[in-house]
Amino acid sequence: GSLDSIDILRNAQGLKIRGDWQGPTAGGCLNHPSWVKNPQFSLKTEGPTLIKLTQSKLRSGDEEDGYDTDEEDENEKLFAIGFYILNNTNGERQMEVSKENLLAKSPFGVQKTAVLSLQESGTFTIMPCTFKPNQEASFVLEVFSQDPKQSPSISLESSAEVWKESLLQGEWKGLTAGGCLNYATWRNNPQYQIVSTDEDTDVIVSLEQHLEGPQLPSSDSGSIVDPKKLPAFGFYIVE
Repeated sequence: GSLDSIDILRNAQGLKIRGDWQGPTAGGCLNHPSWVKNPQFSLKTEGPTLIKLTQSKLRSGDEEDGYDTDEEDENEKLFAIGFYILNNTNGERQMEVSKENLLAKSPFGVQKTAVLSLQESGTFTIMPCTFKPNQEASFVLEVFSQDPKQSPSISLESSAEVWKESLLQGEWKGLTAGGCLNYATWRNNPQYQIVSTDEDTDVIVSLEQHLEGPQLPSSDSGSIVDPKKLPAFGFYIVE
């Protein structure tokens, strides 16, 4: 046979950004309401893109941003990690995930690196996370253009913070544990007023219960509340 030509392979166009799952930003996967606290990043791409997430031990405050993601540490504890890709045209932090905006997710597992190939072009939100909440580590998120024709434009940056959070804590105890509208005692439940002066303002309401109940063993945190023993709960919004 004959060799007609040899072409020089183009280097992949890549970008990287570093982050941490620490304190409230260690929100866990979508199974947990705390997922909204995870770091989120806005990706703009014009072609196929390879996305790579690499975890490392939590960095100290005076550590430099740069480090070798391939460096091995035999004492390093690895968590189950992965990431979600959401459709997002405005680059803002996402507070809701549904079948309409959830585009893809990488495989989750106890691994140093999670990788996924994105074929679509556009603007997307990438949310890297540990599978369980409260697992602290540092990570590097990298994106590489896979377009063989030319060097398309890609950008990667932290999602814009446009949401303002107001947090209230309460309890259902004694008379204030009134139950749902099926019961006359519902009037005794705690009630809160939401005031918005702008008709175009979006408001997201989230309710999370904290309960010391029957415990299940957990290799990470010692014990967790058995979800099967949690009471059914929800909330009403009345104009």
